[in-house]
This record gives sequence, structure tokens and C-alpha cells, in this order.
Amino acid sequence: MFHNEKKENILVPVVWDNGSTASGKEAHGYFNHATGEYINNADEMISVMVKAVTNTDEGYTLDWVYNNSAPKK
Repeated sequence: MFHNEKKENILVPVVWDNGSTASGKEAHGYFNHATGEYINNADEMISVMVKAVTNTDEGYTLDWVYNNSAPKK
């Protein structure tokens, strides 16, 4: 289970936010530093990260995340 794996291995999620609203390689803005509001669709990413570390559902595994969330090429 994803929750147990991160818990047993003491994985701590971190969001590196440089406040950038630009696009490209160094654009790591997720929060507007002046207002605290999300930038673009950062709320979706943060929501997924929170779910990953708080979900205790036995069926929420890495395989489930891969098979149901990630776009396939």
C-alpha cells in the first residue's frame, strides 16, 4: 500500500515553490507569495500529494495510482 510504503520508509513530500508564474525549466511557482492563492492548477497537484500521504485505503497502491492516474503514451 502506498500509504504504508511511504510511512515505513519515512518519505516526506516537499513542494519547492519559487513563486514563479513563468513557464519553463525553473518555473516552480505553486503559491502566490503575496496572497497565498494557488498559481495556475497547483491546487490539483497539492491535492494529489496530500491524498498520497493521508489516504489509508488498502486499495490505494502505487499500481492503482499508475494504472488510474498517469496518462499513458
